[in-house]
Amino acid sequence: MIEPKEIIRTSRRSLALTINERGELIVHAPKNMPLYDIMDFLQKKEKWIDEKCNNINNILSKNKEIVEYQEIFFLGKRYKVVETQGIETNYLTDKTILIERTKNINKRKQSLKNWYMQNVENVLVPRVQKLAEFMKLKYKSISIINSKAKWGMCDSKRNLYFNWKMLMLSPNVIDYIIIHELSHLIELNHSPKFWEIVKAVLPNYKHLKEILNRCGFLIKLY
Repeated sequence: MIEPKEIIRTSRRSLALTINERGELIVHAPKNMPLYDIMDFLQKKEKWIDEKCNNINNILSKNKEIVEYQEIFFLGKRYKVVETQGIETNYLTDKTILIERTKNINKRKQSLKNWYMQNVENVLVPRVQKLAEFMKLKYKSISIINSKAKWGMCDSKRNLYFNWKMLMLSPNVIDYIIIHELSHLIELNHSPKFWEIVKAVLPNYKHLKEILNRCGFLIKLY
């Protein structure tokens, strides 16, 4: 059985399991739950845990450089991170992204994140606006979020929220997320009617949804 990397005790009433970006098991448990109850639960979920951890570890092994911030994805394309002394602004070439040299991994992550954020207004927001116009839908606002759980959201007040990490994904997958959230302006649930709305705009949405599921490790980065 895979041992948990960490057991986090909170005021929650039930157990919850998550696999982090490194393929490690994190357990969220009630404050007073005995350890033997936690381990018993893990044993019952052993097959599920093994499958999830193995799937993530397989993905991580193929994307080691991405996870270690030696490479990045931008609009679905892969770029090598090249550190250069004295550079003032990060910029992209055909195959690389040039950033200021640093020995600190957290500074490298922040530098890359800042570069992504600079592209949000130029890439992500205009695409939301264009697809909303195409679908003849009106929204109240667009906000950019930093989340390790959600690519996008739409609330009952017609506010749209999109994760800046969408910029790592290919354009067709980005469109799927945007169309998904725009469709919630019509149907604020995941009923059959909702999926019919998505399908009317994006007939191959199921394929794109599968691709997005395989990219789940990216949302855990940064």
